[in-house]
Amino acid sequence: MSNRPRTIVITGASSGIGLALAQACIARGYNVVGNGRSADRLNAAAQTIGKPENFLGISGDIALADTSKRLFDAAIAKFGRVDVLVNNAGVLWRSPLRATRPRISTA
Repeated sequence: MSNRPRTIVITGASSGIGLALAQACIARGYNVVGNGRSADRLNAAAQTIGKPENFLGISGDIALADTSKRLFDAAIAKFGRVDVLVNNAGVLWRSPLRATRPRISTA
């Protein structure tokens, strides 16, 4: 097993529970790759955390497949691995299960 710190990916890391989790993980010596939809809010969160060597922010809507790919590609490129995913991002979306479809990026 590697002596490198574990890497945790946290969605919704720009505020609330996600930011608190990111701060707690960083304080315990983990690397954190945080995701949030707003680059400005994610940058503010990174400033609050204050450990650029252990925190990487990747902005984008995690409901889009290309954001998920960028998030994990960046995590592996910077920290070499992903050990844990905390899927914390969420919004209230009410619709029947049969009417719910994955969002596909058009970019």
